[in-house]
Amino acid sequence: MFDTGMTMSAQVSSVIKTANYHLVNIGRARKLLTEDATKMAIHSLVTSRLDYCNSLLVGISKKLQNKLQNVQRTSARLIFKKRKFDSITPELINELHWLPIKQRID
Repeated sequence: MFDTGMTMSAQVSSVIKTANYHLVNIGRARKLLTEDATKMAIHSLVTSRLDYCNSLLVGISKKLQNKLQNVQRTSARLIFKKRKFDSITPELINELHWLPIKQRID
C-alpha cells in the first residue's frame, strides 16, 4: 500500500478504517461485555492492527501519528466507558500500560 510519496498515508488510512469498524462493533456489544472481555476484544482486533508492521511507519508525519493516536484513545474510552471529550490519558498510562503511538513506532 505504498503511495507515490512513500508517506504511508494509504496504509495508515486502511489501519484506521479497519480499527474504527471493529471499535463500532465492540461498542455495540459493550453493554454485554465485562471490562476484561472488552480489553481482550480491543487488543485482538484493534491494538494488534496498530502494532502490525509499525516498523514501516518510522518517519511518518505528525498528522498521521495523531490519527493513529486517536484510535488508541478511542479504544481506551470504550474500555472505560468514557464519553468522547473526557480525558483518557491518565487511565491510558496507568491502567492499560499502553505506550503512545510515537513510542510504539520508534
